[in-house]
Amino acid sequence: MYICKQVSPEWQEDNLFYTYKDKNGKYHLGWNDDIYEENVIIYGNDEYHYSLTKEFEQILKISESYYEYELSIEPKSNHCYWNNVSEYINYYLPKSNGKKYSTKEIHKWKELLEKFSIRWKEEDIVEEALQLMTGKKWRSFKMCGVMQREWQYGYASEEITKEDIEYIEMCYFNTGSEYQFYESEEDYENECPTTSYYVNSYNSKEELLKHIGCEPNELKVYQFTGYMKLPQYKEME
Repeated sequence: MYICKQVSPEWQEDNLFYTYKDKNGKYHLGWNDDIYEENVIIYGNDEYHYSLTKEFEQILKISESYYEYELSIEPKSNHCYWNNVSEYINYYLPKSNGKKYSTKEIHKWKELLEKFSIRWKEEDIVEEALQLMTGKKWRSFKMCGVMQREWQYGYASEEITKEDIEYIEMCYFNTGSEYQFYESEEDYENECPTTSYYVNSYNSKEELLKHIGCEPNELKVYQFTGYMKLPQYKEME
């Protein structure tokens, strides 16, 4: 008989994220699952942690070099560092695989960069830029928590499913439930969990059965219902 016991909500942790500080002391999200690291970007609401890919960071830095882009259109200028637009684009917006852009791709970049001053950070522009850099199709998404202020934007590559986004949203805003897994009643009595699962709290038993791969009659699930406060006494002197 397998047993799952819910962790008290104030102590639960998802198994998808960890946080780390960058050199400027700002916190960012790290991923415990490698597939998300290069395929999901979380960015938009400064009140919450970000997770950026190297390609997206380059896109954000374009504003710092946009003057150079304008000069690269007229490479004969004495102030220009580039022989042509292609050199500029391959340097500041390199492909993930290290290859150079084709002539067709350079023309596409020029179209995107011409829109820079008006609406560079709009979703369709970023999606096209990411596709040029990574070779994958990208789409924007929005995540929401329970409270009105709990929201965040992001981008996901074609490798990420709708279900993946729902799971990320649940972990990001901590709206799921963590359950410790015990392989036997003896392990449960001795408080020796094997692992833990973070699942949707509204459908927890069904999801736990799917994770474990057992039949309903092979699993006991104990939900957290609160703490019991007991009175304590000592003998009066």
